[in-house]
Amino acid sequence: MTKWLCILLTIAFYSSFSQTEYHYLVTFKNKSSNYSLSSPEDYLSTKSINRRADYQIEIDSVDLPINTAYINSIQQHQLAIQAKSKWHNCIVVSTIYETVSDSLDAYNFVESVELIGEIVSNKKNNDKLDYGSNEQQIELVSINFGHNLGYTGNGIEIAVIDAGFSGLSTNSFFDSLYINNQVQSTYNFITNQPISYSAHNHGTNVASVLCANVSGSYVGAAPSSKYHLLVSEDANQENKIEEFHLIEALEYCDSAGIELINISLGYSKFDDERFSHEKQELTGDSTLLAKACNIAWRNGAFIVTSAGNSGSSSWGVVTVPANADSVFTVGAVDINEQYAYFSSKGNPAVNSTLKPNVVGVGKYVYIVKEDGTVGISNGTSFSAPQVTGLVSCLMEAFPGKKNWELKEAIEYSSHNSITPDSLIGHGIPNFENAYLYFKNDKFSKDTTEVTVYPNPTSGVLTITNHLPIKEIVLFDTRGKQIMRSFPGFEIVKLNLTHLSSGIYFLQTNDEKGEEVVKVEVQ
Repeated sequence: MTKWLCILLTIAFYSSFSQTEYHYLVTFKNKSSNYSLSSPEDYLSTKSINRRADYQIEIDSVDLPINTAYINSIQQHQLAIQAKSKWHNCIVVSTIYETVSDSLDAYNFVESVELIGEIVSNKKNNDKLDYGSNEQQIELVSINFGHNLGYTGNGIEIAVIDAGFSGLSTNSFFDSLYINNQVQSTYNFITNQPISYSAHNHGTNVASVLCANVSGSYVGAAPSSKYHLLVSEDANQENKIEEFHLIEALEYCDSAGIELINISLGYSKFDDERFSHEKQELTGDSTLLAKACNIAWRNGAFIVTSAGNSGSSSWGVVTVPANADSVFTVGAVDINEQYAYFSSKGNPAVNSTLKPNVVGVGKYVYIVKEDGTVGISNGTSFSAPQVTGLVSCLMEAFPGKKNWELKEAIEYSSHNSITPDSLIGHGIPNFENAYLYFKNDKFSKDTTEVTVYPNPTSGVLTITNHLPIKEIVLFDTRGKQIMRSFPGFEIVKLNLTHLSSGIYFLQTNDEKGEEVVKVEVQ
């Protein structure tokens, strides 16, 4: 039974909570090491080798390091390595989940898994990040849930491709980037040289949503990620050549192995109208820029783009590259989850790929300005990096997931996933739901002891279990408790006709533990 899922779902209801960290000793059957006894210099110092010779002690398998393949396999289960012992051929891992045996016992190289400790930490409000003005924006997409688990984008490289980063290097909100050596590279593809930090402030505003980091004033969505600050846009003009500078930037990212790209740029009309796009032609791969985005995605990069701000204009629909099939296009809502009138819509008559994919706060959104103050602005340029930050934290939590798997999880766990449309796409993403999506195998297990039918349902839901069901709790996608009952029977019927269509999570409790099943109401 999945007791951990119940714990996670209830976290959202408390301003403070206790979290238990479990320590497990994982012992391996044999070394089968990557190293050889004939080459001890690969893992022992000369001094150590000579001392063994002085004591007439043979170098044997005890000296061999643990097989790195074993460790890598264990880490795929999101277990943190706390200690290693080559002498005992074992490691100690930590996790917030009560059991890991089911996952690790399947490996033929694992000898045993033993619980050796539990550490309970009480997390209070003052232990959490103080987001300042960014708090509501962060909480709307539940990135704070990931941050509270320790996922802040650490180890993930993000390219911000934009028009310029004026003042960023001297803005105190970005000091941590330079103190911690998080800026990995800068380049201006227009001038073919490193950026000057004076070209334009748009990139600074965009980057602030991701990595501004002053506690109590403004903390971004991915404050621990590494950054590549790239300029492809000439803010003084609007010419087609800029699309090719953006293509250059994408190729740069691909060559550098950068896994996550934020593009808060878009093109439709140019100064020379002869070369402008027509919205009737913008399929998902109709332009070289869209094709380049699709190639970058194919090669493993996750690309987040802003939908554009043409929703109320005659153009109306997403621009290039937001139209590209593969990119993850982000529209805008306000903090009250209402569609922002300016957010560019999808173009289903021309592009069969649903756009936008999701939405974030882009109306009356808080950003950090060039002058080092926090202010309010509007635009999908700023909703996009919120989602980029969410993706970065999710990548850190699940390092083995492919870009298409991350896309699926985010869309599936967004609030409008059942009825996506061309205004808000799948809706507002939710880090917690996406996290649980991966952790609980899409909220459902083939081996579940609870049977729920019909699912999807538009009326009465029947729940069966081999043991009396002590408790039933129904949550919505925000973690809000919708209903609760204590039936005490093996078969229970629930009338759900009063509920709005969407995704819900049904938690059942019997004497063996809890089980959570995803329920779709139509």
